[in-house]
Amino acid sequence: MTQQEKKEKLVRVHFRDVLLLAQREIPDRARAYAAAKAALRRACALLDAGEEEQAVVALLPALAAEEVERERAELLRIRKTAFLQTHFRETLLRAQAALAEHEQAYLASKAALRRACAMLDAGADEEAVASRLAALLSEEIEKEKAESLRVSKEQFLRAHLLESQLLAHRELSDRKRAYEAAKAALRAACGYIVKGGDTTEAAARLPALLQTEIVRARGDMRPTAPAQTVSASGARPGEKPIPKPQPQPRPVQLDVQRVEKKYAMPLMDAYRLLGRMSLLLHRDENAQNGAYLVRSLYFDTVYDGDYYEKMDGLCDRRKIRLRVYDPDAASAKLELKEKFGNLQRKRSITVTREEARRMMACDYAWLYERPEPVAAQLHLLLNENAYVPKCVVEYDRTAFFVPENDIRITFDERVRASAGELDVFSPTLRCLPVMAADEVILEVKYNGFLLSYVKELAGNGIQMPVSASKYTLSRGVSGLY
Repeated sequence: MTQQEKKEKLVRVHFRDVLLLAQREIPDRARAYAAAKAALRRACALLDAGEEEQAVVALLPALAAEEVERERAELLRIRKTAFLQTHFRETLLRAQAALAEHEQAYLASKAALRRACAMLDAGADEEAVASRLAALLSEEIEKEKAESLRVSKEQFLRAHLLESQLLAHRELSDRKRAYEAAKAALRAACGYIVKGGDTTEAAARLPALLQTEIVRARGDMRPTAPAQTVSASGARPGEKPIPKPQPQPRPVQLDVQRVEKKYAMPLMDAYRLLGRMSLLLHRDENAQNGAYLVRSLYFDTVYDGDYYEKMDGLCDRRKIRLRVYDPDAASAKLELKEKFGNLQRKRSITVTREEARRMMACDYAWLYERPEPVAAQLHLLLNENAYVPKCVVEYDRTAFFVPENDIRITFDERVRASAGELDVFSPTLRCLPVMAADEVILEVKYNGFLLSYVKELAGNGIQMPVSASKYTLSRGVSGLY
């Protein structure tokens, strides 16, 4: 019997049994037929590979079971996709009606739909899941409201804690009572926010609340009884010397609002400044052996919206980029960098090499499955505004940091951009310089204020900040105009 005759016999004898097995598991007749056909095709392939006919027949139920599971998974995927297409817009609109911020509404609707899809995975009926969707959405909206309230209180505390403590210290000599007075006033202000008050109004009420707590603290400060005569060592007559208490370190309160300033300077001035900082400041962990590579792929809208917002000098703008520090790295960082006046906010997630390649191919669907809130925001921004890769920028960076106030100082030299190639993992990326060879970009980033000794150390190097965006400088050689 020829090989072809063996395969025809196998299909003729076992097709009905395999089809009935598939139909018992899959209600969709077309899908059951496809599963049976795929199982028999795999069995014929085993015959072609030299397997014995009896062994292949024995394997046939397992092959059919695998194909049935594959078809059931595909049916479930189609079912969930149809459910999302039917209910996504309605769910999002309901969330937007309940939540002021568009991002929060998107996150709430996404979470509710994810829970609904989990119910479908568990075998629930679509009508039952659809009827539960409103309740699921309400739960997620309440969670987002609670999270928004928590963030508002946290931002309010960060913005006003240091100032409140300083004001209390001026009125009260006792440091502990001053701290308690400031804490009580801030607690009362946060209580106003919890009741639905605006943070601006809470800030306006804070001085009066603080004054009330200061007066209360003064009333609690009673004169102590006259001290008994003690020796120079602090001990009363006849007692052992009392060890002198050691001063406790004062807690450092930092303002997390981040400021970022850039300065362009000649190479020789930068090297002199770098030499002084090497003696006094901590080197970044990546810069222990000197400069290290930074390579970023920038994304922009098809009409270059972010580029022109930067060129027009708008105070509120953003950048989206994919960053690696080694072309052979197994992962990358996807970053959303937002600017609000003088303040910068940068959020990032670590992505795999495969996810990064999907980003380079304009495939952003995987972001929908990531649990991080910034991933949801990036998914919305990239798709709604039609973001595409624009150019790759790379440079050599030397970095220092000051842990006391989260100060970070970087020197970026040999800034260059790709001439059309957009693969951040390319080991042979061709780049062209975008700045003069004897020019360096100095970046200073800090929370709240820059420590005075860092200013003195930097000297004249940080007197005149300039607009030195590596992305806008690099667009001239990116070949995308």
